[in-house]
Amino acid sequence: MSKWMRILAVVAVVGMVCQAAQAEVKHRVGGGVHYWKAIDDLGSDVDSDGLAPVISYQLRPTSLIKFEAALEIFPENYGSKDTVYAPELYAILGAGIYGAVGVGFPMDSAIENFYAFRVGIDLELLPFIYLDVNGNYRFTQWGSWDEITEDVDTDTITLGAQARIEF
Repeated sequence: MSKWMRILAVVAVVGMVCQAAQAEVKHRVGGGVHYWKAIDDLGSDVDSDGLAPVISYQLRPTSLIKFEAALEIFPENYGSKDTVYAPELYAILGAGIYGAVGVGFPMDSAIENFYAFRVGIDLELLPFIYLDVNGNYRFTQWGSWDEITEDVDTDTITLGAQARIEF
């Protein structure tokens, strides 16, 4: 079989899998909160824990795979004197009990991009309403901020809960 025939065969198989998966594609939207806590002390003028609201959208192409786009809103004194908006992306594997990896991009903040590991449980409360309870470990690098006299390398632990509607 020639190189081009193999490429065509792979494209055809991928196309058939994607077509079959489209029948299952579901969407979820929702919101909730994260309780976050920095592992190391950040100084007296900087909050080392607090609550942050989160809104999210999930795409579920198959029953075991989900992709999530979220926006977390950090309060004042967590990486900035102003409110910080942090878009986040996650790849999630599992149904019910799951694991995920993700990345966040805090805007206008002393926090540089962070990388996250998440484990959680996604409970179906009604056929279209879900409750997601999760724990996250974030690898966070802090940049310069007047309230922090030196660069800080502290990770963050968060506990989250979100309610989502599936359609």
